Amino acid sequence: QKFFPNQEMKNYYLSTIFFGKMVNFDDYIFSGFSLAFIYDGHFEFQYKVKFKNDGWPIGFEGGPL
Repeated sequence: QKFFPNQEMKNYYLSTIFFGKMVNFDDYIFSGFSLAFIYDGHFEFQYKVKFKNDGWPIGFEGGPL
């Protein structure tokens, strides 16, 4: 299974790594980090990982920007 199923990996570049607080869909604030990737000079894709207060990850989410 490819990390980026729609494109070849060699065309994506890691653009931004963010560590900090993120707002969830229910307005709850979590600690976490995100990775943003660019494709052909445009921001295209982001992966996020959020953590509960006890330090365990809630899960992963990814999608287009």
